Amino acid sequence: MAQIKSVFNFLKDYNELLNPIVTEIDRQIWHYELSRAPEIEELWSIYQTKDLNQLKILEVRRPNLKPCPVPDESIKDWILGDWENLNIEHIGHKELNTKKTKSEDSKIVQDIEYFVEDKNRVNQFNSWIKEREDWQSREILKKEGLDLYNELFKLYSLIKRESESLELMLGDGHIRWTTEERFIDHPILLQKVNLKFDPNKPSFIIKCDELKTELYTPMLRVVSSINQSMLPEIMQEAEDIDHIADKENNIEFFKRLINVIDQKGKYVKDFDRTYNGPMITYDPVIFLRKRTLGYSTFIDGIIEDIEKSGSKDLPDFFETMVGNYNEHKNNEIIEEDWNYNGIDQDVLLTLPANNEQLKIIKYLDCYNAVLVQGPPGTGKTHTIANLIGHLLSKGKNVLVTSHTEKALTVLKDKVFKDLQSLCISLLSASSQRKELDAALFEIAEKTTSIDLNDSRKKIDRLEAERKNLINKYKAKNQELMKIRSNDYKDIVFANDTITPIDAAKFINKGKGKYNYIPGESNDNTVLLPLSHDELIELYKSNELLTPNEEKVLACDIPDLNNIWTGDKFAKKIEEYLKYKALIKGCSPKLAIIDYIDKRRILELLDEAKSIKESLNKFDDIQCDILSKIIRDEIYVTFWEEVFQKNIRLKNKYEEYRKILFENEYVIPEELIELDTVSILDEIISTDKEVPVNGLNSLLKPKWKKLQNAIFNGNKRIENIEDYRNVKSIINYVLERNKLINKINKLLGEFSQEIDCKAEGIEIKVEAIIIKVQKLLNWYKDSWMYYIDKLQKYLTNLNTYNELCFIDMESPIESMNKILNDVFIQELQLKYYSILFHEVEKEFKIYGNSLEKYKAIGDPFDRLNKAFKEKNIDMYRTYYENIANLYDKVEVYLKRTRLLYKLGKVAPEWTEAIIKREGIHGSGIAPENIDLAWKWNQLNSQIDQINSYDTNAIQKDINKINDLLMENARELAYEKAWFHKIRNTTDEQTQAIEGWRQTMKQLGKGTGKRAPVLLKKARELMPLCQTAIPVWIMPLSRVVENFDPRKNKFDVIIIDEASQADILALSALYLGKKIIIVGDNEQVSPNSVGIKTREINALIEQHLQGIPLNHLYNGESSIYDIAQSSGFKPLMLTEHFRCLPEIINFSNGLSYNYKIKPLRDASNVRIKPAVVPYRVPDGYRTFNKTNKIEAEHIASLICACVENEEYDGKTIGVISLLGQEQAYEIDKLLQTKLDPKEYESREIQCGSPAQFQGDERDVIFLSIVEGPSEKGGPVRLVSESGRNDMYRKRYNVATSRAKDQMWVVYSLNPEIDLKPDDIRYKLIKYAMNPSIGEFEEQLKHAESEFEKEVMKILQNQGYKVYPQWKVGSYRIDMVVEDGVKHIAIECDGERWHTPDKLADDMKRQAILERLGWKFIRIRGSQFYRNPEETMKWVFKELDSYNIEPNYQGVSLDGENVKENELISRVKRIAEQIRLEWNGEVADDEEAVLDEFNTFENERVEDKSSYNIKDFKIKESKRTVVGDDNKLKKNYVFDFENNTRGKEIEHKINNNSEKEYDENNANNNKTVPLFDFRKK
Repeated sequence: MAQIKSVFNFLKDYNELLNPIVTEIDRQIWHYELSRAPEIEELWSIYQTKDLNQLKILEVRRPNLKPCPVPDESIKDWILGDWENLNIEHIGHKELNTKKTKSEDSKIVQDIEYFVEDKNRVNQFNSWIKEREDWQSREILKKEGLDLYNELFKLYSLIKRESESLELMLGDGHIRWTTEERFIDHPILLQKVNLKFDPNKPSFIIKCDELKTELYTPMLRVVSSINQSMLPEIMQEAEDIDHIADKENNIEFFKRLINVIDQKGKYVKDFDRTYNGPMITYDPVIFLRKRTLGYSTFIDGIIEDIEKSGSKDLPDFFETMVGNYNEHKNNEIIEEDWNYNGIDQDVLLTLPANNEQLKIIKYLDCYNAVLVQGPPGTGKTHTIANLIGHLLSKGKNVLVTSHTEKALTVLKDKVFKDLQSLCISLLSASSQRKELDAALFEIAEKTTSIDLNDSRKKIDRLEAERKNLINKYKAKNQELMKIRSNDYKDIVFANDTITPIDAAKFINKGKGKYNYIPGESNDNTVLLPLSHDELIELYKSNELLTPNEEKVLACDIPDLNNIWTGDKFAKKIEEYLKYKALIKGCSPKLAIIDYIDKRRILELLDEAKSIKESLNKFDDIQCDILSKIIRDEIYVTFWEEVFQKNIRLKNKYEEYRKILFENEYVIPEELIELDTVSILDEIISTDKEVPVNGLNSLLKPKWKKLQNAIFNGNKRIENIEDYRNVKSIINYVLERNKLINKINKLLGEFSQEIDCKAEGIEIKVEAIIIKVQKLLNWYKDSWMYYIDKLQKYLTNLNTYNELCFIDMESPIESMNKILNDVFIQELQLKYYSILFHEVEKEFKIYGNSLEKYKAIGDPFDRLNKAFKEKNIDMYRTYYENIANLYDKVEVYLKRTRLLYKLGKVAPEWTEAIIKREGIHGSGIAPENIDLAWKWNQLNSQIDQINSYDTNAIQKDINKINDLLMENARELAYEKAWFHKIRNTTDEQTQAIEGWRQTMKQLGKGTGKRAPVLLKKARELMPLCQTAIPVWIMPLSRVVENFDPRKNKFDVIIIDEASQADILALSALYLGKKIIIVGDNEQVSPNSVGIKTREINALIEQHLQGIPLNHLYNGESSIYDIAQSSGFKPLMLTEHFRCLPEIINFSNGLSYNYKIKPLRDASNVRIKPAVVPYRVPDGYRTFNKTNKIEAEHIASLICACVENEEYDGKTIGVISLLGQEQAYEIDKLLQTKLDPKEYESREIQCGSPAQFQGDERDVIFLSIVEGPSEKGGPVRLVSESGRNDMYRKRYNVATSRAKDQMWVVYSLNPEIDLKPDDIRYKLIKYAMNPSIGEFEEQLKHAESEFEKEVMKILQNQGYKVYPQWKVGSYRIDMVVEDGVKHIAIECDGERWHTPDKLADDMKRQAILERLGWKFIRIRGSQFYRNPEETMKWVFKELDSYNIEPNYQGVSLDGENVKENELISRVKRIAEQIRLEWNGEVADDEEAVLDEFNTFENERVEDKSSYNIKDFKIKESKRTVVGDDNKLKKNYVFDFENNTRGKEIEHKINNNSEKEYDENNANNNKTVPLFDFRKK
C-alpha cells in the first residue's frame, strides 16, 4: 500500500509541476474582454442587452465591410496617402501640382497649380473627407467585429482539434492582488460555455448549456493568508447565482467575496495600480484554458482513500507495477479454433466480433488486467462497444475513458442500441443534461415495468437456446479446414535513389578521406545540421576560446560589476591593514556598548578631543583655580557670591562713571571710608540746597571739615547734589575695594593681589571674573556633561569609575590623563574597531560571493585565492583575466548555440569539437565536410518488414452466426436490465424517482421556482448517477465528475492509452479490473516542454524501489507503463477504416504487415485511393510553412467540394511538419470556403497527434518541406528518428483517410530526398500504392542472396515472384511479363550446394522440357561485382523480350493514367488559385470574352467550335473577396461530347502543362531506376 501511495504522491507533485494553477488571465491560452466588443448590428452580447432569460452570451455574425467612398476624378490626383485603407485616419492633399507643357516655341514650361486656387476642388475635397470620415467611423467598428469573428473561427478550429484538453469559460469578478505567493489577476466567478458555429448566417455563438456558476477555488488555495474554512459557504453562494451576467446582483456578491478573501479587500470600478491589496471588479471575459484542474483534487482523494482503506480492491496491475509480484495460478487461456467470430457460451458480444475481442474478455476474467494493441482503424471503438455489451450482461459498472474525446465520440452509438440507455456519454456540456435525463427516465420506467421472475425465466430460455446454436456451429465447423495464407501477392517497389552499390562505392572511395567525423548521428537520415558558414565559425571558435574559458563561461558566472576591480581591492586591503594595525594588541578598557554606531563614536571622540584642547589652553592660574574648583565645593560658592556682587557693582559703575565724567571731584583718600558716608548721610538728610552754612558749620564741625576737604574742580562742594554725588563715589569705591579684597583672598594662593588703586581696575576685575566663571562653566558644561553623556554608552560603570577616578591632589593632570589614556584612546580604538569590522564584513560578504564561483575554476578560483591571501598584484592579474573572459561571452554563446544545434544530431562529433580532439580542435574547418557527413550518414540500413494476410471464414456458418448474434443481443439486454434492477438500492430508487418528479415540475425551467427546483435536482443527481452502470467520458471529465473515495467501477477501459500520460493512472484507481487499449506505434505523449530535471527529482523523492521508475518521466504513456509491467498486448489486426491502398503504407511502416485490410472499395466513387500531387515552386519558410503548398491544398479542397463525387465527404488536412502549416491551410479555408461547406465537411486541419483517434473520408497530407536552397537532398527524416517519433507520426497521418489520401509535396523525391527518408517512402508509395506488396514478397525469399537479387530486379521495375511452385518443385524466383515467364536461380546458397547439384540439374531439365527458360546467377560472380553481374542479367532478360512491366511512370515521376476525376479536380483547383490571385474574371461576361478570344486563336486544324459545345455554370464555390464580400464564380462545364472535350483540353492547356507537357511525353514511360541507361 505504501508503494502505491508513493506512486500517487508522485502523480500529485507531477501534476502540480506540469499543470500549475493559472492566476493571471494573460497566461490563459486565449482571452477576450467583453467590454472590448464593438457595438455593431452584427454583434449581440447579453451584457449589452441585459436579457437574462436566455443562455446565449455572445453572437458574432461576419460583418461585411464596405469600400471607401471613391473621390471625384478632379481631386484623385491631389490626394495624398492610401485613402482606401480603413486604418489610415488622416488623409491630406498636395499643396500644388507641377505640369510640364511645351510652349509654341517648343520649350518645356512648368505650370504650377495650387490646390486652393480652385474653390470647387477644395469644396469637393472637404465634402469627400467628411464622407470618408463617416465611412471610417462606421467601418472601423465593423472591422473590429470582423477581427473578432476571425479570431473566433481560429478558436473554433483549435477547440475542435483539442476538445479533450481545452474548455471555454466565461469569467467575471476580476481579482487583482499582489500576494507573497502569487500575483493574482484573474476572474474568480466562472461559467462553462460552448462555442457554436452557425454556417448559415454565418455566425459564432457562445452560450451556456446550463446556468451553473462556480468559484475558481484553486486560485484561492494558492494564497496561504486566505481563511480556507470560510470558502465553502461562499462557494455555495456562487453556485446559487442565477445568471453570471446578472451585473447588479453579482457586484454585491463580489463585494462579499472580496471581504471573505481578505479584510482589506475592496470592490472597485477600475483597478488602482497603487494598491497592492485585493481588489475585485466587474469585468466579464471569455477565455480558453486547459482541462487540468480536476487532477489535483482527484489525486488527493485517492491518497486519502488509500490511507483509509488500503489498496485491497485494486487490480493486480497496480501490484505488478510497484513490484509486488503475487503468485498467480497459471490459468492458461485455451484458444478454441472452432470459430473466428468471437462466439462463446458465456461471453455475449452484441456486435460483429472476432476472437481477439473474445480473448480480451477471457484474459480480463483470468488476470483482471488486459493490454490491447489497436493499430489504426482496427475497430478499437467497435471492440470497446462490444465489451460494454458483455460487461452490462454481467451486471458490471464500467467506466470508459480516453485522453481525447475523438476516440469516444461515437462509442455510445456503437453500443447495441437496446443497451444504450444504460450508458452515459459525457463528451461535451451540451450532452450532459440530455444524456442524464434520458438514462434516468429509462431506469425509472424499467424499474416499474420489468418483473424479475419473468426476466429470469427468459434468460434461462435464451441461454439454453444459445447452447444449442453453439453446438450446431461447432458441428458444422468441424467440416472446415483452417485456411491461413501469409503469401499476399503484393507488388513491392524499392524507392532508393542511391543504390546500395553506389553507396558502397562512395563509402569505399571515401575511406581515409571522408571518414573523419566520429561516431554516429542520432538520426542517420538528416542533412548536415549546420551551414558551411556556421561550421567555419564553430571551428574558428576553437582558437578564440580556450577549453578552460569555455568551461568557465558554461557556468553561472557573476556579473562583472559585482567583482571588485584591482584598485578597489587594493584600497580595501589598505583600509583593512590600516585598521587592523591600529587595533592590533589593544584591548578595550571601557566597556562601550556593541551596538553604538560609528557616527556616535566619532562624535564622542571629537568632543573628548575638544575638551582636551580647551583644558590645555588654560594657563597656570586657571589650572589652579580649576583644581580648587574641583577639590573645594565651597570655593565655588564663594566665587558665585563674588559673581553676584560684581553684577550689582557693575550696575553702579555706570552712575559712578557718569558722575566722574560730569564733575571733577577731588576726594582725599583718607575720606574714603564709612564714617565719611555717615557724615554725608547727615548732611544730605537736611534736604537743603546748601546744607552746610555758617550756623551748622559751627554746630557740625565735621560737616565743615568735610566740605573743606572735597573739591569739585577748584571749588569746594556746596550744594546737596555734590554731597549726593560724593556719597555715590565713596560707596562705589568702598564696595569695589571690598570685592577686590574677596577676589584677592580667593586668588591669594595662585596670584598677586590686585591693586585697588591701579588704573583700569574694573577691567582687570571683570577679566578675572570672566576667566573664573569660564572655568566654572567648563567644568560643569563640558567636563561633567561629557561624563554623563559618555556613561550612557558604557555597560560597566564600575570599570569606568576605576579608570576615570580624578586625583584631587592633581586634578588637572588626572583629567588630562583620563582624556588621553581613556576617553580618546578608547573611543579611537572603538572607532577603528568599527571601521575594521566594517571592512572585514565587506571582505566576508565579498569572499562568500567569490566562494560561490570558486568551483568554476581558473581564473575565479585564483581570484578567490588572491583575495584570501590579500595578494593585490595577483588579484589584479586575475581580475584582468576575468574581464578579458567576459569579452568572449558573445563568441561562447555563438559556439554554444552551434554545438547544441550540432549535438542534437551528432553528439560524438560535437564532443570531439568540445574536447578539441585531432582535426576537430583546429581553428579551420576540415575540407569536404559535406561529403564527410554524407559518408557518415550513408552507413545506415533499413530492414524490410514482413506482412501476412488473415484467413477467411467459411460461408456455411453465416446463418448460424446471425442467429447467435440475435441471441447474444437479446440475452445481453435481458441480463443487463435484470442485474440493473436487482442491484438498484432503495436509496437509489428513491433518488431517481425524486429527481424525475422534480424535473417534471421544473418543466421548461422558466418559472419562479425554477432555481429552487434546479438546486434540488442537482442535490439528487450524485446519488442518481450511481445507478447508471456505464460512463463514457475523457480523462479530464473523469477527474471532474467522480470522487475516488465514493465512486468505484468493476471495470475501467481506457482507450488511446498510448496518448495518455501517467496521470491516467489516477482514473485506473477507480477500477477493480482494467482494460488498456492503445498502440505504441502511434503518437505518444508529447515530451516537448517536459521539465526533465524536476521530474527526475520527483522520481527520486517518491519512486525509490518502484521497478522501472525512470519510465515515469512524462514521455511514457500509460500503455508503455502497462507493457513494461509485463502485460503482453493482445493485438487487433482486422482493419476496417481505410481502403487497402491507403492503409498498406502504415501497415508496412509500423506493423510488419500484420494488419489485415478488410475494407471493400467497390462502393467508393472517388478514385484512386492514394493521389500523389506535386506542387511546383513550393518552398518551406522559416516558420515551418509552405504557403504555395498550403494554397494548392486549400484550392484542391475547394475543387473537391465542387465535384459531386465528393458530396457528403468529410475532409481533413494533416501537416507532417509541425502545426503551423495546418493553421495556414485552415486560415485559407476559413476565408475561401463557404462556411456551410466548412462545417458540413467537418473540416479539420492539424498535426498527426491532433488527428489520432479521428478520421475523415478524404485526407490531404502536406509534406511542407521544399527543395534545399543549396541543392541536393534536404535534411533526412528517418522513420526511426527521435525515438521512432517520425514513424509514429507518419503511421497516424497515413491511416486517417477512409476513402482517399492525397500526398501533397513540393520535392522531387529523386533529387531532394534520400532513399531512406520516410518522406521519400511516402511519396514513392503514393506514386505506386502497391509498393508494399513487393516488401511482402521479399520475406519468402530463402536466402539473403535471393533477397538482394530480388530487390534489384524489383527496383528495376520487374514483376518478380519468389519460390514459384511448379508441381512438387519450386523455383527461386520468376520474372513475369504478361504471359511470359523467366526462371532465375541463385546458385551457391542453401538449396544450391554441391551435394545437391545433381538433383538441381535434374529439376531444371524437367522444367525446361515444360517450356521454362532459366537464367542462373553464380554467387561468387554476383558478390565480386554486383553491378556488372546484374547488367548481364538485364541483357539476358532483354534477349527473352522480358521488359519491366510494373505500372509505367511518366518522365517527371507522376502517374500517366490519372483518372478523369483527379484531372478535373486539379483543373478546377488551378482556376481557383488564379481567381484568388486576381488573374481570372469572376463573371460570366468575362468567361465569354475568354471564349471569344479562344475562338479567334483556334488551332491550325481549323476545327470549328460552337458555344453550344460547352455551357457556363455558376460554381458551388463562394469566394470571400478582399472586401469581405461573398462573390459568385463561374466555371466551364463541358458537355459529354468530343468537341467539348477538345475545347476543354485547349482552354486548360496552360494550367495543365506541369502534368501534361505534351501527349507524346505523357504516353512515353520508362522504368524506374534503370541501371542500363545513363
